[in-house]
Amino acid sequence: MRIGCCIAAKYIPLAKEFGYDYVELSAREIMEMDTDIWKIKRKEILNTDIPVLGFSAFADEHTPLIGPCAHEEVWSAYLDILLERASQLHIKNIGIGAPKARMIPQDYNYELATREMEYFLYTAARKASSYDITILYEALHPKECNFGNHTQECYHTVKHIHSSNLKLVYDVYHAINAGEEYADSRMCFDEIRHIHINSWDQRLRRYFIFKKDFPYVKDLCVFLQSVGYDETISVEAFNANFPETGAASVSIIREALHESEIYDSLSDNAFL
Repeated sequence: MRIGCCIAAKYIPLAKEFGYDYVELSAREIMEMDTDIWKIKRKEILNTDIPVLGFSAFADEHTPLIGPCAHEEVWSAYLDILLERASQLHIKNIGIGAPKARMIPQDYNYELATREMEYFLYTAARKASSYDITILYEALHPKECNFGNHTQECYHTVKHIHSSNLKLVYDVYHAINAGEEYADSRMCFDEIRHIHINSWDQRLRRYFIFKKDFPYVKDLCVFLQSVGYDETISVEAFNANFPETGAASVSIIREALHESEIYDSLSDNAFL
């Protein structure tokens, strides 16, 4: 399994030094650059000699995807520029979490919002297909967003759209804080192509992985072994903590993966 991290562009050299296999960058950060700055930054990123697998942090409240303030001409133009820049970095995945871009008013019709999200995802996947990029839809826990809160809900949306380059990212932080058990997502792994993981505190602030998190990380790795998942996993947390805790995070995940492989070889009944 390849291990990556979601970081600001300035930390890419550190990620390579720490031993990550790839990085994910913030779409919002990339889209805040004007054309001239982007030309310079693109060359810098490509010269770091570590793959940029994808974009996370797709959009904020200025680019709503659903709800009364969403406008196709706005998010479509945003998406066109982002896809072009993604292709210039040879990116393979774009994650659609974007909690502030998919908040809806309390009295907004949920079925209508669902149809709007389906249309956005269908359009995004269609546009991304010409770049050989996969769109990854993500469930978000209900304290962060009021739409698309559960893995199975997002799974059924992806199944309904039925596009070959529309899949899921499974974010462990969001799943656990939405009250899900790992087993609840077992049925979804035919569509899951990427994992996000992190540590968090009681106020749900996200951090890179600490040694105290090893049992939780190992349990996750054992579960991933049990469903045959062997693709990519990224740590997604506050960038400010990366220089101090980024190196520990990748080593802890590698150790947990190693121990879970030993566990799996001893038991064929894990999580059954």
